Amino acid sequence: MDILSVLDNIISKESLESIKTNVSKFYYDIENQFEKTVSYNLNGNSQSIKKELLIKELKQILDTRTIERTKYYLNRLLKSLSVQKEGKINDLNLNRWKEYEDIITDSLWIFDKRDTSGMHKADYWEILFRKFQISF
Repeated sequence: MDILSVLDNIISKESLESIKTNVSKFYYDIENQFEKTVSYNLNGNSQSIKKELLIKELKQILDTRTIERTKYYLNRLLKSLSVQKEGKINDLNLNRWKEYEDIITDSLWIFDKRDTSGMHKADYWEILFRKFQISF
């Protein structure tokens, strides 16, 4: 199965219903034809993606409600499978960041409390209200 061609074909559809029907078929094929990884050919080189990750991405696409959001996720998936994007600091493929299990992405924005020093006091609303003489 040429998954890049399948995704290109799905993205070219004009209606949300048609896209989702084709994504559902693709999801079913991936679910039933592959064990742990899905292999595909990119410019003559063999590539692979974890089946679990691909299924998760397809589920996200199926959960969308607008054609714009659906196509956005499809294009993002296609880009992650076909474009190598490396940062200046390391050789991580930034288009496939979800595959790196040793990078904890769900804790990057956890803070014990809000910073209240300097410009982070959050008193700007009070200043704004005084400036424009707004009262509540």
